[in-house]
Amino acid sequence: MTHLSFTGKRWRLRTTMPDRTIDLNAPHTLVPPSVFPDMDRAVERIQRALRDGERIGIFGDYDCDG
Repeated sequence: MTHLSFTGKRWRLRTTMPDRTIDLNAPHTLVPPSVFPDMDRAVERIQRALRDGERIGIFGDYDCDG
């Protein structure tokens, strides 16, 4: 079984199933963040950083779409 990333799944849908493309401007078509692995740990860490006055850095690719 092949495991595709979220971006890979979007690409596959757009290239193999044009009638089932994902509209990125329609929030109901996006995967909820709660299903990402370890999201609960990430939320706890961000909350701790905010509570303790730590700086938070955000990294992404050049256009920050995923």
